[in-house]
Amino acid sequence: MTRAGATPGRRRLPRFARRAAALSAAVVLTVVLAQSATSAAFTAGTSNSANQVTSATTFCTTPGTTTLPVALDTAVYQSNPNQNYGSGVSIGVGSSTGANAYSYLKFTLTSASIPANCKVTSATLWIYASTPMGGATLYAYRADASWSPATMTWNTGRVGFAGTPAQTTSSASAGWQQWDVTLLTRELYAGPDYGFALKDSVDNAATARYQTWSSMENTTVANRPKLDITWG
Repeated sequence: MTRAGATPGRRRLPRFARRAAALSAAVVLTVVLAQSATSAAFTAGTSNSANQVTSATTFCTTPGTTTLPVALDTAVYQSNPNQNYGSGVSIGVGSSTGANAYSYLKFTLTSASIPANCKVTSATLWIYASTPMGGATLYAYRADASWSPATMTWNTGRVGFAGTPAQTTSSASAGWQQWDVTLLTRELYAGPDYGFALKDSVDNAATARYQTWSSMENTTVANRPKLDITWG
C-alpha cells in the first residue's frame, strides 16, 4: 500500500540512518587522510552541523632527511687510563678483565633544522669498522654528562651511560656498523644533548674482544662517523 503523495519505489531514509551515513563518510575521509601524505588543511561536513571533521593544526608540512657528520668523538681505554685519544684517527670499544674501552660521539643536531611540527621518525648511527671482531653485542647509549674530547681519559672526565641502549651485532669484516638510534635521538633533541656513548654489552669479558672504528680525524673522509635523520 502506497501512502498518498508518495513516489512508488522510493523511501525516505530515517534521520538516524542519514546521520550514520554521514558518520561513515567522515570515517572513510579520516582513513584516507591517514594513508596519504599531505600538507593541506581541510574541513568536511554535512548539512547537519553535528556531523563534520576538521584537520589538525600540527601537520609536518616539510618532511625530509639529512646526514650529519660527527662533530666530536673520542675513546677511553682502561689499559691506558691517563692517555687522551681525542685526536686519534680511530675510536673503539672493548671488553676484557681490567681492560675495557668505550667511545663517545656527538653530532650538532640543531644543524638538521627540523621544521616546526615535525618529529624524528628514524635515526641511524653509522661507524666504519676498520678493525672488526665478530661475536659481540654492541650498545649505544646517551652519554649522561658533558665531556671534552681534548681532556677526557679513563681516569679523568669519563662520563657514563643513560637511556635504553640501541644494540647491534659486531661485524666480523671491515665495513659499516649501524645502530637504530631513533629513540635516543629523540631524547637528545628533548635535551640535554651530551651525544652518544658506545660500549660492549659486557664489561670484563673472560675472553678479550676489541674493535676499532674510523674517527672524525680519519684520513679517509668517507669513512668518518655519521648520523642519518629522517623527520615527518
